Amino acid sequence: MYNIAVSVEGPTEERFVKEVLAPFFRQKNIMLEPIIVVTKRLANASFKGGTIPFDKAIKDIKKLLNPKYNFVTTFYDYYGINKDFLPDSISGSPYETVTQIETKMADAICNPKFIPYIQLHEFETFLFVDAEITSNNLLGCNKVKVTQTINQALQGNNLNPELVNNSPNTAPSKRIIGCYAEYQKTVDGPGVCNELGIQAMMDKCPNFKNWINKLLSLCIES
Repeated sequence: MYNIAVSVEGPTEERFVKEVLAPFFRQKNIMLEPIIVVTKRLANASFKGGTIPFDKAIKDIKKLLNPKYNFVTTFYDYYGINKDFLPDSISGSPYETVTQIETKMADAICNPKFIPYIQLHEFETFLFVDAEITSNNLLGCNKVKVTQTINQALQGNNLNPELVNNSPNTAPSKRIIGCYAEYQKTVDGPGVCNELGIQAMMDKCPNFKNWINKLLSLCIES
């Protein structure tokens, strides 16, 4: 049995790991444990979630690099990421940018047990994998409107959900809220992902696929 700690931004990602990723990995004798980053500590309290400063993330990740876990990874959104995660200059495709961020994190940690992952562009990317499944699982939504929103976004991004971009108006989450104001991130997002299944998300999201395959291969090889 292998144990992998997953450093996450908040309760949505925590639930996604527990309800969607963990059952998939458990079948392969790998246990995933999501842990929300502590963003602020006081004398008698700690605060989790929200925007994560780079140094706080690195500090939390280093604490997870202990004998309990075979590997430690992350699940942070690129959209809205704290500016101190970014490289000195951003150039190239979004894939190249997240690779640069992951490299910066790996250099700061400097431990072979650490596998950084940045989600392009955010968790709601997965809601663009299959318009029909998403519209069928958003309770009371206007299915035509949701389907059109998703398909139009994909048409403008080479049918790649990971390229649905990250501006304040056109990020995946903003598009979903624009056509379904009742969207509840923590409930609706993982619910749609459960219906999609890991394989469908991997088929449409190459960055996500590479991360899943890397975790699987490391456990096989070690």
